[in-house]
Amino acid sequence: MNKKSYLLPVVALLVFFSSCVKKEVVDLGSEGNTYIKITDPKNNAIFFSPFSDIKKVPLFNLVRDANTNANLQKVSDITIVSVPGLVTRYNAANGSNFEQLPDSLYTLDPSVTKSGSTYTVTLKAGEFSINFPILLNGAKWDLSRKYALGFALNNPGQGNVISNGKDSVIALVSIKNAYDGRYRYEMCTYHPVGNPTYACGETEVQLHTVSSDASAVYWPDAGGYAGPMIYGGGPSYFGSQCPVYTVNPATNKVSVSNNCGSLAYTTVTAAAPTPFDTRYVPATRKFFVRYGYNYDPGPVFNPANNREWTLELTYLGPR
Repeated sequence: MNKKSYLLPVVALLVFFSSCVKKEVVDLGSEGNTYIKITDPKNNAIFFSPFSDIKKVPLFNLVRDANTNANLQKVSDITIVSVPGLVTRYNAANGSNFEQLPDSLYTLDPSVTKSGSTYTVTLKAGEFSINFPILLNGAKWDLSRKYALGFALNNPGQGNVISNGKDSVIALVSIKNAYDGRYRYEMCTYHPVGNPTYACGETEVQLHTVSSDASAVYWPDAGGYAGPMIYGGGPSYFGSQCPVYTVNPATNKVSVSNNCGSLAYTTVTAAAPTPFDTRYVPATRKFFVRYGYNYDPGPVFNPANNREWTLELTYLGPR
C-alpha cells in the first residue's frame, strides 16, 4: 500500500487551515484609534473625614488607550470644560442639594491650567493615565453643605478620539463628620398593628453627614433615607420618615428628628418616665437610641397608639 496517498490529503488540509487562520488573525498594533476617556463613574462620589489644612483631591481620572506604542509616546494636551448644568440635572433627578464648589474653597493643582471655563491637562510621553486634582481648603468647608463640579471632555489631543459614553463626570465632594459611616443596625421596634410583640431584627444602615453634629439614616435596602423597623414579620419602613441623629458634643446625648414630612419624633432619655439613655459612645463608636411618636404626655409609652424604635448601632467602617 502506498503510504503517500494517505499523507497528501492531510498535508493539503493543513495548508488550507493555515491559510484560513492567517486571513482571520489581524495585527492590531497599528489599527484603530487612540481613545481618551474618563474612567470614574458618571457620578463620582468622593468622601473625606474633616481636615483643616490644604488637601490634594483627585476629582477624576483620565486614561489614554493607545493603539500603538508610538502614539503612547506622544505628548497630548487634553482640554476639559466645566458643565454646571450636570450638577443641576443630578439634583433634579436624585432629589439632592449639591452646590457648585465655589472658587474660594480650592485652587487648581499646578498640573492643571485654566482659561475661562476650559481646563488643560497634559499626558506626557509614555503616560497612559493622569488625575484631575484640585487643592481643597478644609478650613473653609461648611459641613452643612455638599458640593459638586461637572466636567466634560472637550478636545482629546491631536490624533486622539473621545471615548463614547466616557466623556463626562460629576465629582460629588462631601466631607464627613465624626459619625459618618456604615453601621450594624440592631432594632427592636413597636407598632400596634404591624409589630405588637415588639419583635427584633438586624440590618445595615449608613449615617450620612448633615452637619458637624447631625447625621441622616440611609438604608441601602430601601435605596433612600429611612428608619428601618420590623413590620408584618420583616424589615420595613415608612416613606415619610427620615430620621436624623444629632449628637450634643458636650454630653454625647442624642436627639432624633424627622428630615422629611411633618411628623415630629420624641427622643426617649434617661429622665423620661420610660427611661432610656439615648446616647453616643465615642470609645466604641456606638449609638444607643430610643425614639418614637404618639406617646402619652411624659412621654409615657401607650401600646394602643405608640410607634417606637429601640436601637443599637455599631460602627462597621467608612462608606
